[in-house]
Amino acid sequence: MPVHLHGGLGLDCPHARSTQANRMHFATLIPEWNSLDSVRRAHSDLEAAALVFFALLVFFDILSHLSTDNKKKTLLEKIGLCCFAIAVLAEVVAYPYGQRNDTLSAQVIGSLDAESREASTTASNALTKSGAAETKADEAETKSGEALTRAHAAEHSLAKAESDAGRAQTEATSALTTATDASSRAAKAEASLGKAEAEAKNAENSASNALTLAQGARLEADSVKADIKAAQAELNLVKTPRSLTDIANMVSALEVFKGTKFDFSIYGDAESMHFASEISAALTRAGWKPYAGGTTGFGGATHVRIDNFPAAIPITVGSGVHLQIESKETVDALNALQPEKFPQQLKAAIALRAALASSIMPHQDGLEKEQIGLYPISGTPEALERLETILGGVLIEVGKKP
Repeated sequence: MPVHLHGGLGLDCPHARSTQANRMHFATLIPEWNSLDSVRRAHSDLEAAALVFFALLVFFDILSHLSTDNKKKTLLEKIGLCCFAIAVLAEVVAYPYGQRNDTLSAQVIGSLDAESREASTTASNALTKSGAAETKADEAETKSGEALTRAHAAEHSLAKAESDAGRAQTEATSALTTATDASSRAAKAEASLGKAEAEAKNAENSASNALTLAQGARLEADSVKADIKAAQAELNLVKTPRSLTDIANMVSALEVFKGTKFDFSIYGDAESMHFASEISAALTRAGWKPYAGGTTGFGGATHVRIDNFPAAIPITVGSGVHLQIESKETVDALNALQPEKFPQQLKAAIALRAALASSIMPHQDGLEKEQIGLYPISGTPEALERLETILGGVLIEVGKKP
């Protein structure tokens, strides 16, 4: 299956930029400063604008090198410098938006935490009311039992009075009075019993309502906790630095291409430099050879150094990990080849792309299907043979974390 390549300078034209912005104190003057979505959108637009003008810089720089007219060459170089200035300005303006994005994200998480605590308090109050209702129900049941006991005692007294009336006429008046009193007490006891039963039923209803409220509050609290957990997971993903998770299998897969040369361009922040150093160590274990190809970055680029790589590395302004190869062949010529006839560095780049796609954590979306860029080597036939022997490697761009 043919592999489609980008022409020219490959996927992203690396540019040198080393910007260290001062903290801004005019935050309240920036439009829509308190909207997280607006801040994120503004930051993304400014970053995109910077990339566009860096690309224009490279474009005009190439045109100036190709031009034989000195006046036209000078004009193109001035236009390129203007593009560079605009790109740097866009990066500087994007910095406070990036800081504001972190601040607003922290505020959203704090708000969700406060809502969770409020829901927990509501649930606790509902449970307290439910306990009080259950206590009242128990008291009502106790009173009902006492009323029933008194009723049974009254009935017993009435039966005894009737028995006594049958035995003796003399005691009839006394027995009748006793029976009347007993009947009156029985009626009062029954009335008390009815009232106690009503109170018990009301208390039971109150307890049921309190339990329903408590369950609703608990469900709401669980929902808020789930939202907080999801937000925290997303925040952790953003803050987690990139790393390789399956280095042993990666080394095993790439040992087939032992001796392949490789070079870097790096975004320049600590996270990108550490990640590039980890990739370099794995490739060195697989028998690949680090070299300074000189084909990444552009004239006057700022360079950095990392562990596990012997040469200074130019800075790029890209995002994510991308691959290029150096070759004297054209894009059309390479696309016309069958996979088994690909140059060694292209086969190695395809294998490296698959290994990185399965090993980078957090995962970089789309890397496994991303096209491999082509950095052409030009010159006379003799120079091409010599340059491909010296260069002819795989160029790895480690941009900032997406």
